[in-house]
Amino acid sequence: MITYKEAQEKRNQLTDEGYCIIDGILNESILSDLKLATARIIEEEDEYTKSFKNFGGLIIDCPFRDPNFARLLAWQPTFELLHIMGVDDLRWMGNLFLINKPPFSPRLYWHQDWLWWDEPVSSERKPMQVFLNYYLEETTTENGCLRVIPGSHLRRNALHDKLPIAHDVHTKAFPPDHPIFEDVSDAVNVPTKKGSIVMGDARLLHSTNANNTPHQRTLLLGWFLFDYDKYPSSIKEAYAKSYNSKTPNWWKDNIGDTLKTLVVDEATGYPATEVNRTPGIYLKDP
Repeated sequence: MITYKEAQEKRNQLTDEGYCIIDGILNESILSDLKLATARIIEEEDEYTKSFKNFGGLIIDCPFRDPNFARLLAWQPTFELLHIMGVDDLRWMGNLFLINKPPFSPRLYWHQDWLWWDEPVSSERKPMQVFLNYYLEETTTENGCLRVIPGSHLRRNALHDKLPIAHDVHTKAFPPDHPIFEDVSDAVNVPTKKGSIVMGDARLLHSTNANNTPHQRTLLLGWFLFDYDKYPSSIKEAYAKSYNSKTPNWWKDNIGDTLKTLVVDEATGYPATEVNRTPGIYLKDP
């Protein structure tokens, strides 16, 4: 298991650069089960995959389509890691995205995923909404590994003024020479080992490389909220309205019980902040 010193270094990297990598979190047993589960879903969604090529492949929210996803989301080594990193009041946003890059599929575009840019907390250094990428196989620059712009969660980058709203239905129509796909000098590749986790701040500019191999590349992505008790009431209410999730009854052997304690709070009637995915005054200049 990761040491306290190593965990603090990862927490500092997540805070300063907007991402970090932790190797060896998932063992062979769960990796094997997850690969079988994702292969089944990918086969079922084949036509969807083909029709969304500019998204770089299949991206589908499917936390309840296989009980092994509950095992993953409640994976104790992940919770132990987050505890050592100093994360308090962890919450789960009720989702798990299967992201599959088919053979010879294009890059995913540059984007960031923070929803609440009108809120002053958008400028704070601490990570709030964080994605956890669970890697079922090795990723490289050849098969479509993650790309990030370190520090772009806290400082404005030239790309910010060129990017449309992420995951909009119009995004798939942009041509390959659009700025959302361009190479930028301050970007870094994030290759990973099988069984690794990458954590990323929702505000971080990120994309992927193209998959230039004859083999598909699959990962699972879950969204979590760190130190939820410190969030403004307006943001808590917004999450409550959009992401309050109940685990399904068919998760056997109480495997989803841990997740039931991690869902965001119920709505209280407090005025919720409005979604704004475009960085404004709270994203600082370089």
